[in-house]
Amino acid sequence: MYYLGTDISKEKLDVAVKDGEGNVVELVVITNKPAHIKKWLKSFLKQYDCTVEDLVICCENTGIYGKPLETACTEFGIALWVEHAYRINKASHDLRGKSDAQDAVRIADYCLRYKDRFQPFSPVGEEVEELQELNGVRDDLMKRKSQLMNQLREAKEFAPKRYKILKRHLGPMIKMAERELKKVNEEIKALIEANDQLNKNVKLICSVPGVGLQNAIAIIVATDNFTRFKSAKHLACYAGVVPFPNQSGKLIKRDRVSRHSNRNLKRLLHMAAMAMIRCDDEIRAYFERKVGQGKHKMAVINAVRNKIVHRIWAVVQRQEPYVKTT
Repeated sequence: MYYLGTDISKEKLDVAVKDGEGNVVELVVITNKPAHIKKWLKSFLKQYDCTVEDLVICCENTGIYGKPLETACTEFGIALWVEHAYRINKASHDLRGKSDAQDAVRIADYCLRYKDRFQPFSPVGEEVEELQELNGVRDDLMKRKSQLMNQLREAKEFAPKRYKILKRHLGPMIKMAERELKKVNEEIKALIEANDQLNKNVKLICSVPGVGLQNAIAIIVATDNFTRFKSAKHLACYAGVVPFPNQSGKLIKRDRVSRHSNRNLKRLLHMAAMAMIRCDDEIRAYFERKVGQGKHKMAVINAVRNKIVHRIWAVVQRQEPYVKTT
């Protein structure tokens, strides 16, 4: 077996190859393009007289910069392990210095040492990937519109002359953003309605009180339409709403949630929890009871977020809408 640690940057890949005994047998730099990566993989297989089953490639999750490597490995059928950078960094303290080549060696070392934890990469479904991209565009448009409107609002209150100038130039930009937002929302709606399973899961998620379309889309994207997580607790950990013990010896502190989570999903779950506390009598009574018992408000809100995740998981697994128990 050969374990390939890959440090990904915008322009290139630094690859360190280790054999089964932990020896570095090759260090190479490859242009970060699918054609160049595939060409090098072909030459590597030929040079070392091995098959794709003899290779494991490990890299950090770098977003779009990792797409060429993902494409090449998927076409070749090579096992690819896309790991969170935090885990690799926490496991690598024995190499001093910092360079792309050393980072590649660290990743290869992690791949070899923790091969029993290997989680094969699988590409996201086409519909879910398109939904993710459209939702990202929507979020960007919302942020830009909000920034422009905030400028106008402040200028109108404190600087009337400046407001007139800004309105003349920023007003058309706000209208354009609103038009594009309308188009994107229509595309998102059409995409969801065109896929029966996607459409059904979105409706099931939205049947949970306090949960809206944006929460549903975020969860669909994060879970690849509920194919990437084994349980509600697994998803809740990913969303950062599960408290973990925080103690050492006689020192026992309040349980804390992990900071290493999907922050956007956690933010949306927080908004859903606040809505649920306002509109759901059962949850509002639960919140008030726990706060009255001396629980910290944020700890109780986090418990509500956890409840929401479990309710969403339950309705999707059962394929039945949420029904409030009396």
